[in-house]
Amino acid sequence: MAKPNKPYTISLSVNPTCIKQFEKHGKEKFPNEAAAFLIGTSKGHSISIEELYYPSISSIKATNSSFEVDYSEEDNAKKYAEELGLKLIGDIHTHPWEFWQLKVNKSLLLGEVAHQPSETDWNDRYGIDWITGITLIREVRRGSFKISTRFWGPTIPIILNKNA
Repeated sequence: MAKPNKPYTISLSVNPTCIKQFEKHGKEKFPNEAAAFLIGTSKGHSISIEELYYPSISSIKATNSSFEVDYSEEDNAKKYAEELGLKLIGDIHTHPWEFWQLKVNKSLLLGEVAHQPSETDWNDRYGIDWITGITLIREVRRGSFKISTRFWGPTIPIILNKNA
């Protein structure tokens, strides 16, 4: 793993099989969102994603614009990670866009904004060291998809003090 050369840079490595499996999972759940937990290691500024943990079907409520996972699944993901000698690193979910939506909004077809986390994505993170992956699934023609994944690093929430 390459050592980051900037103080706030994170070096991320991802098992390519994880991405391929999740992209397949996302296509199977299309047009609804799909989600999984990222399992791996972290040391200093280096993070490695080795495995995925998929929440049970009964614990997920998903639509084409949102998903909710029962909080007990975070504990299940932590236990699974510990069994493998790894730890819970973050989550990954899809942003699915159907063909008709892309025809209406051409910027989505280009992927200009669709990889960005939503406000809900930022607010629902489990901790400041949490990694979030977003897999963009665009139906460019009926039944034909363009899929790409991007990761977002840890953030520190800022609360505006309105009385200052």
